[in-house]
Amino acid sequence: LRCGVPVRLVSRIFGKGGAESERLTSASGILSLWAELTSNGATLEAFGREQAIAHLETLIAQRHCFRRVTLPAHRVDKVVDKVRLVIARGLCIDSDVEIHINPSQDATHTVDVMGNAESVGRTVAFLEEHAQPRALIPIPQAVVF
Repeated sequence: LRCGVPVRLVSRIFGKGGAESERLTSASGILSLWAELTSNGATLEAFGREQAIAHLETLIAQRHCFRRVTLPAHRVDKVVDKVRLVIARGLCIDSDVEIHINPSQDATHTVDVMGNAESVGRTVAFLEEHAQPRALIPIPQAVVF
């Protein structure tokens, strides 16, 4: 198996001191797991039987999901802070989720969300739901003469 992944995800897949990669290697039955960092991202290489590689792909998809969401720049900090508050309170989103804001010079920023597949799905849904106003309410302006 040889596949491209975001650099941030590599550190999550390998874990502190390689502990997570050892768990993935043991659980999947692959022979070895390597990462090559490049200027464009990273490449994962796994060696082993076809069945073990397929099992590794399933484990990575479940445990180390990655999604990139584009949100309006003026709402990003407020929405991400709200997600972090929800995580801190233990409501609907697991603390397993990592969120990174990638600022840009235009009207949108990207937000990287990593974690297990279920938590990433809930977090992305929350971000997308709260990034847009629910309603635009016109505020009457008093005319002063």
